Amino acid sequence: MTLRRHRFGLLACVLAVAQLVATTAMADPTTAAPGTASQPSQAVPVKVVPILKGSTAPFSGLLVPEARFVEDLHRKVDNDELKYKLKLRTSHHEEDAKVWQTGLKACQQDLNKRAEPTPWYKSVQFWLPVGLIVGLAGGIAIYHGASELAHK
Repeated sequence: MTLRRHRFGLLACVLAVAQLVATTAMADPTTAAPGTASQPSQAVPVKVVPILKGSTAPFSGLLVPEARFVEDLHRKVDNDELKYKLKLRTSHHEEDAKVWQTGLKACQQDLNKRAEPTPWYKSVQFWLPVGLIVGLAGGIAIYHGASELAHK
């Protein structure tokens, strides 16, 4: 929500500057101020300078029309927003990857435990016959005790 709010604030500033540039962009871009070189300068910071209609620019370079200026700023804002969304999605996918890796490690540990042989005293093959024998012996003892009580 705040990114959108900042985007609209930036857009309002851009439109104000674009209006200023639109009033000055009517000058002929092929004319330069007397005494200035017509070659583009290297790594010169971009400045917005108000120029009255019909006057020549105090520097050489390209005057950008309002539509192009606004379009470039929209692209920059959209590019920044896409970078931000990509960063969020990348971090979200990294968190998902960590969760999946943790789950994978837990499954691997579980499989390793299941692959180990079960001790003889914990196996079903030992306790099933023991349970049957104890149960049968208990049943016989109960029957014998009940029959003794009945004869007395």
